[in-house]
Amino acid sequence: MVVPSHVAFQTWEARGESLDSVEKRIHDGVPLAHLHRRANEYLDTLEILFPESKPKPGGQILEIGSGVGYVMEAAARRYAPRRIVGLDVASGMIEKARERFARDGVDTGIMEFVHYDGVDVPLPSDSFDYIYSVASLQHAPRPFCFRVLSEALRLVKSSGAVSIHLLAYSHFENYMTPDQFALEIDQQVRGRAGHWHHYYSVQEIDKVLRYGLGVEQPHVLEQAGSLFFSFGKTRRNVPAGFGTHTQQQTKTPQALRKALSLPKRERNLPAETSNWTKAGRRVQQLWTRGRRLQQIEGLLPTITRWSRWVASAAPTAARWGRSPLGEEQEASWDNDGYVVLPRLFSQEQVGRMNALVDELWATRKSDDRDLIIDVFIGTPNERRIRFRNAPDEARFAPYKLDDVYLVSDLARAMVLDKKLVRVLDRLLVGSPVAFNSLTFERGSQQDFHFDTFYMPPSVPNKMCASWIALEDIDESAGPLVFYPGSHKIPPYYFSDGRLNVTLEELGSFREYIGRELENRGLRPVTFPARAGDVFIWHAQLFHGGAPIVDMTRTRRSIVTHYFRVREMAPGAVVDIGDGRFYLQRPHQQAFE
Repeated sequence: MVVPSHVAFQTWEARGESLDSVEKRIHDGVPLAHLHRRANEYLDTLEILFPESKPKPGGQILEIGSGVGYVMEAAARRYAPRRIVGLDVASGMIEKARERFARDGVDTGIMEFVHYDGVDVPLPSDSFDYIYSVASLQHAPRPFCFRVLSEALRLVKSSGAVSIHLLAYSHFENYMTPDQFALEIDQQVRGRAGHWHHYYSVQEIDKVLRYGLGVEQPHVLEQAGSLFFSFGKTRRNVPAGFGTHTQQQTKTPQALRKALSLPKRERNLPAETSNWTKAGRRVQQLWTRGRRLQQIEGLLPTITRWSRWVASAAPTAARWGRSPLGEEQEASWDNDGYVVLPRLFSQEQVGRMNALVDELWATRKSDDRDLIIDVFIGTPNERRIRFRNAPDEARFAPYKLDDVYLVSDLARAMVLDKKLVRVLDRLLVGSPVAFNSLTFERGSQQDFHFDTFYMPPSVPNKMCASWIALEDIDESAGPLVFYPGSHKIPPYYFSDGRLNVTLEELGSFREYIGRELENRGLRPVTFPARAGDVFIWHAQLFHGGAPIVDMTRTRRSIVTHYFRVREMAPGAVVDIGDGRFYLQRPHQQAFE
């Protein structure tokens, strides 16, 4: 029998403890009904951050710190491996995992467990296509964590990848108190068994991987109090300039610092304005005014990448200064889940966008720019087709034209307007990236829904949408309708543990949301839009389209959804300057 080599591992043995008790103790108070959902969200996050590391079907997978197997079970279903191994320092936890699998009827044909002492993994080198660990290694003392990273590098194949989750020091800001910190330190210095926690910085992990393990180019990210990083035996497919990212302040490269030499008037900026932001402003001055370009000529590629990183990763308050929203707008977002920007766009801007839509319809037969359209929405004839195949009569019924921003500079300029982006940055606490758009000429008449039914963000709530009115909207045209305050309703998770809608379970969802709306006294309201108004809503705002009373009336508008740049895979995002980004992706698939 392998004996755990450190007191920190003993608490995970769980001998003599019931499975129900263990599940409640080790999962940070997350309700048992949500554990499948959380497991999938961890895998979603790793896939979004490191898409090049996603394993192919038929491979061999290793989970480090498999616990009672929820993530392992989700990975087996998602990736269809030939074999998946759960590695754990506690044999008692392995027993509990097997007990849970039996209780829940999990098919364990491809699953196996390996117990080890926290030091040497009894498995052959170069044997796994994918190795991952989530919500586990932060409990191991630092040397043991670094040791298992070394073992993972030994175990992964040359073509494989390792993806790891740890806690970051920024976790302190929302979750640590002096009393908790004193308890944490006391149990560690006195060597008492318990849930030990260890915290890491991007710089530390980057240095350990690069110089301690010899990894050529690790990919390290920090977000929402966590560190996520990926590496392998060979150089990962990460674009130049996008190796390691952090939201924390780091040292400016010496040559760049000398070239920039911050002017005196910027040395007395508010304390919360970081050196990165000060230097970033100086970069902008040098770039736009052409000053001292000869001095920094050899540094231009570095400055370009670095200044873009400043724009996407510097703290919002430092980047933008004062909030772009008034007190009432801030309160509306916090309390009601939406913000209105009245007449953000001029009549001229609105007119140009409407003219673009007219042009797209007029020229679609000869050049549809690969656009996709959903026609005859809400009728038996509803379908998704190539825009060139849309019949003329489809324009006089509800339709949505998908992702015009991908093919039109004018559309991009509107959905990524500088003032709009500044507000979105404030609301998302990070630079927004437009990832889809829907252009309407009539009301959608869509049932009430949450946007997370179709596009849940990798970080909870870090997605929002903008609705730009392209004309004055009449009540009879099927205006936007929503429930103020519904964003505070706890999310509904379907039976697979995800936010994505399962059509067969909509009845149960309707019962749940009906009770929540009634108990909270929430009532629907319509948005009385005028041309140029912008309505921004929270990812969890319950909304839809009112019925169209008069089909001769139009409701011209464009809806855009935004994630945050920091959650996007490097190389997938196009930077058009001034902190504005969009996701470069294929068009929707037509079904004809």
